[in-house]
Amino acid sequence: MKKWKLIGTFLSKNDGFATVEDGKDVQLIVLNDIYKGYELVDLKIEEAIFKNSGKSYSLKIDNEKTRKDITDAKNKKGNKNNKTEIEEISEDKNMNIETKVDPKTNEIRSANVKRDDINFYVKNVGQIWQNIRFKDYREDRQLKGFQVTFVKNGSSFQQLGLQTGDIILAINGEEVTSYAQVQKYYTNIGKMKSLNLKIKRNGEEKDIDYAIN
Repeated sequence: MKKWKLIGTFLSKNDGFATVEDGKDVQLIVLNDIYKGYELVDLKIEEAIFKNSGKSYSLKIDNEKTRKDITDAKNKKGNKNNKTEIEEISEDKNMNIETKVDPKTNEIRSANVKRDDINFYVKNVGQIWQNIRFKDYREDRQLKGFQVTFVKNGSSFQQLGLQTGDIILAINGEEVTSYAQVQKYYTNIGKMKSLNLKIKRNGEEKDIDYAIN
């Protein structure tokens, strides 16, 4: 656990998850799940609390280190040898996305996404939360999806066709009913060749198809 780094947390009334960098891997750990013997028992805005063998362990976001990393990267701009390092903590990545638009509604119906762009966001989870945010969508207290509460104008996620107010109901035909599903797709998206989102927009269900290559 000494090498773990808390990248972000997602909280709701009863559920949530923490995004943790463990060496070269990034893990999405759902509340009350156990990872490497440590159970995630509580979440705060910038803190995740784990338990192991009756002892509690607090993992906090290191904002000071993050600011220093960004400052160092900006100071190194222009040096080609540091291209990869800068890209990993840059602001938003400009994804190379090819889209198909419904001529009747002018809404994106499908898109081709580069695998390198997907891997960028898997490694840089903080960039996701800076550009798009969600909250639980529940019916009769049961989780039925995630509602988009914010999409940064001009961001990659806006290019992917997502809009504020959209409710993600299903992923690849599987209805969203738990945070564990989010974890599964997040962990495996780098290996996937396609992804389908069923969303509800203004009371109407729609599909957006993504090809990953």
